[in-house]
Formats: sequence, structure tokens, C-alpha cells
Amino acid sequence: MKTGGKRNADYVEQSQQQIIVTMDPLQRRAILEEKPDMSTYLPQDLQDALERFIARKHGAVNKSEAIAMILRDWLVQHGYLPAEPEEGTPPEELNASNDD
Repeated sequence: MKTGGKRNADYVEQSQQQIIVTMDPLQRRAILEEKPDMSTYLPQDLQDALERFIARKHGAVNKSEAIAMILRDWLVQHGYLPAEPEEGTPPEELNASNDD
């Protein structure tokens, strides 16, 4: 019996999603990063600077994460993206009763 191609494709996609969800976080991250939302060319000077940025973060971020951090910071500083609210009590509201 022949089944529809779309139905089989939906099953495969659903199965892949289930596998990704059940993987440990590092495996899941690696697989999801294989599907880039965009790609771009960076001149060598920017690539070198990006590598220096990553090295300062002790290699704790990959290139995609580093680019997102840098871009988010620039966009916030220039007013294109709202700043994320900071956690904790603002310094002007600190007093003896809430200063831990």
C-alpha cells in the first residue's frame, strides 16, 4: 500500500523533533546549529576580532553566540532594541533592610 509523501515527511520531521528534544543539551545544540537562519561573509579583520572576542570569553561561546552577543549589545546601545531589564534591586533603592 502506498502512503502519501507529505504524511511520511511529517512523520520523519516529527520523529526528528522528538529525537532532538530527548537528546542531551550539547547534542541538541549542535544539531540545531547545523540549520543556520542566515549566513554572511565576514572580512578577515572581523573574523580575527571575533576570534579574540571568543578567546576573552574563554571559548565559552561559539561564533554564532558571539555574533549575537555583539549585535545585541550594539543594537541596544544605539536604541534599535530595548534593553533587557536588570535583575535585583536598583542601587538607588538599596537600604539597610534589603542590602544582602
